[in-house]
Order: sequence, then C-alpha cells, then structure tokens
Amino acid sequence: MSVLRACNITRRFKGLTALDDVSMELEPGRIYGFVGNNGAGKTTFMRILCGLIQPDEGTLELFGCIGKDLQEAREKVGALIEQPIGYPEMSARQNLRALSLLCRNASFRQADELIEMVGLGRAAKKALKDYSTGMRQRYGLAAAMLGMPELLVLDEPLSGIDVEGMDEITDLLKKVVAGRGVTVLLSSHQLARLEQIATDYIFIDDGKVIRKADADTIKKETADRGSMEDYFRRLTGGARFD
Repeated sequence: MSVLRACNITRRFKGLTALDDVSMELEPGRIYGFVGNNGAGKTTFMRILCGLIQPDEGTLELFGCIGKDLQEAREKVGALIEQPIGYPEMSARQNLRALSLLCRNASFRQADELIEMVGLGRAAKKALKDYSTGMRQRYGLAAAMLGMPELLVLDEPLSGIDVEGMDEITDLLKKVVAGRGVTVLLSSHQLARLEQIATDYIFIDDGKVIRKADADTIKKETADRGSMEDYFRRLTGGARFD
C-alpha cells in the first residue's frame, strides 16, 4: 500500500495558483528529494499533506485513508515545516517532553533519546529562544520524530546547519529509514546532500510537478552533463536554482 497518493491537487491564494494539478505517490521506506525554487509550491504541498491548509481541488489519500479518516491517518505523520514549534522560555527537553504528552506512542524517555540522537544533549537545558538556527532545526527534527511516525515531512531541515551537523542529520535519516521503513519527503536546497540520501526525486516548478524519477535514473541522466543544479536548469528551461 502506498503511503501517500495525491491526485490533481490545486491550491490558489488571492487568485495566484500555488499548486497546479499536482499528483504524486510515495512508497514505504523511500527518501524523496522534493526539489524546486523558492515559491515553487513545496511548502504549500507539505502544509496540505499535514492538514494545515486545504486544497481547492484534488484528493489526498494517506495510508489508504481519505476524507474524514485523514485526521486519524495524520497521527502517523511527523513534520518540520518552516519554523519549529515550541515555547521560547522552555528548554528543548522541556518542550519535547510537553509534546510527548500530546503524541501517540511517545514518552519522556523517547523525548530524551531524541535529544541525544539529533546532537542536542549538551544544550538540552538551554532555553529555545537562545538556540541558533541550526540548533532550532535539530530540535524541530527531534519533535517531528516523536511518536515513531511512519512518514516524515521535512521542509528544509538542513537550513542553518554546519557541515558536521549535516553529516549527522543525513546519517540519522538513513538509519531511521533502514531501521523502521519510514518514508521521508524532504525539501532542501542542499542538492549535494540530497544526492547522498535520496532514493527518489520529485521536481516542482511554478506549482507543477515537472519530473518524477528514482535516484538511479537521475544519476544516469546527469552523468557527464554537469551538476544537479544544471539538471534542474535543463528541466525548467534555464531557471536558476535558488
């Protein structure tokens, strides 16, 4: 059974089309690199997937559930979209423990383990308001992983993280996928990092999905023809990747 089936999703804001007839299917245990420029529609799609906004047209099926059953299905989804949510005056550990009380299959012990897994052990007692951008991203990833979700939706999780931190986060995602068969939908402007972990790619431009393929196919198409950014420019007719 597919983790996600999105069919002909369209979303408009004040007359502007953010998503235009978007369809995609996510299979279990895969890491999908979601690639597109700023404003291409990635975050809008992720927000729809998580139930934060509704599409104007189209249907969404999540773990085989549609319609009213989507709310229950979304309990199997962990997400980091835009800014991590938390109480600024509380520490990362306090925030995660508070979130664990609201999350199915979560516990204080799991919250503490995730703090260590994302590399915040030494800063676990530090107030969230004093965290750097990279530290907040690590906290947000830990929050997304509470409750052992089957689908992780991660919007630019590597933003603001140094090279060593990127190594740690990408290794962690690989382990989570290999160990529990989790599916990951991951947007990032760090294309070199995506090439290290993505099993599949979904390219989106101006609200439309323009290419879907597995990583091996993309590697063959980019071989001896420049970087992934060059490949993106060819797909979009010369648009610069930003």
